[in-house]
Amino acid sequence: MRGLGLEAPADRQKLHRVVRVIDACGRLQMTPAELERAAAAASTSADARDAVLFAVWPAANVAMWLEANCTPRSVCEKLLAANVTGEQLLHVCDLDLEQIGVAEVRDRAPLLFRAEEVRERHFAALRSFFGACSPPPPSRTVAPTTTDAATSMDNVPEPPPYFLCPITHRLMERLVLAPDGYNYEEVVLKLWLASRTASPTTGEPMASAPLLPNLSLHSAIASWKEQHHQW
Repeated sequence: MRGLGLEAPADRQKLHRVVRVIDACGRLQMTPAELERAAAAASTSADARDAVLFAVWPAANVAMWLEANCTPRSVCEKLLAANVTGEQLLHVCDLDLEQIGVAEVRDRAPLLFRAEEVRERHFAALRSFFGACSPPPPSRTVAPTTTDAATSMDNVPEPPPYFLCPITHRLMERLVLAPDGYNYEEVVLKLWLASRTASPTTGEPMASAPLLPNLSLHSAIASWKEQHHQW
């Protein structure tokens, strides 16, 4: 949930209660009509409106938008052939892109960053819209008890820091151990090393190879995610 910009437990709890943005699998649960209302509220620009309505775009609209944003036509055609809709692109990961045939890291990495950018704008607009629509909390005549405070807190634990990529600060899915001794999301690190020769973590010179799979950490992250479906 912090990936959506919700640092305070109370904010995360509010999103769970009011927005209904994500179910246990992280899929959008808003009707097109609700998204239209949110888009109208966020329509300070065409880009803002598109960011909200992106979740209901069909695959053809997604492909045209990507091509207009400098994505190679060959990549757009693969996504169109796989019928990748806006909602699916909002939740896409590196493995998804590889499985539909986007084989080159240089193609997947910019696409992942573009998806991340529109995802952040999409959920930011929804947070703003539902925050404005939410009624004020009822007043209380009795001071909250310790039990009340505990119940109102979001009990979802944060992942261990070493589960997060040092570059993206997101849970790693396809991680590698780099020569600097740190683990990174593979596609993100390769993109980094394509234009830099220093470690993202230490700033010291670092070779681009070898990048070794860390199977034990990968298994630990997968196990943690199974226990905490909110992530």
